[in-house]
Amino acid sequence: MIKMIFPYLTTLSLLVCLLSGCAAVLPILPVMGTAYTGYVLWKSSEATKYYAVDLDTTYRAVMIASEQLQVKASVIKAMPGEGYSLTIKGPVAMSIDISPLEKKRITKVVINTSAFGDKNYVEFFCKLVDENLPGKVAFGRADTQ
Repeated sequence: MIKMIFPYLTTLSLLVCLLSGCAAVLPILPVMGTAYTGYVLWKSSEATKYYAVDLDTTYRAVMIASEQLQVKASVIKAMPGEGYSLTIKGPVAMSIDISPLEKKRITKVVINTSAFGDKNYVEFFCKLVDENLPGKVAFGRADTQ
């Protein structure tokens, strides 16, 4: 009975891991890496994006993006190495939290907007942040220029 069910459970667990973006190592097939690199994840009025760069580099890219959009970014909390909190006043009011993950090699950027925030504007802001990161680490891939 177990021999009949095992292939189905293995296939099901592999499918769940791939669809959820988790990293899993199965005896048959190693599946490693993050599925979130390069994507903006939305949950109600909160956008989350992960960057494969250190905290201070991401913070500088966020500040440059706000300057490019000509909006005022006010720093609420600045703790180099631990995280930053910003508010941005402009066409779309946003609060941004930048925090390090995984031994400070991955940075998590969370952008909160109002309930009626402009999703396209936030995604454009994230695209500007991507463009302001060093070319070799944007989206976690090597850019050829």
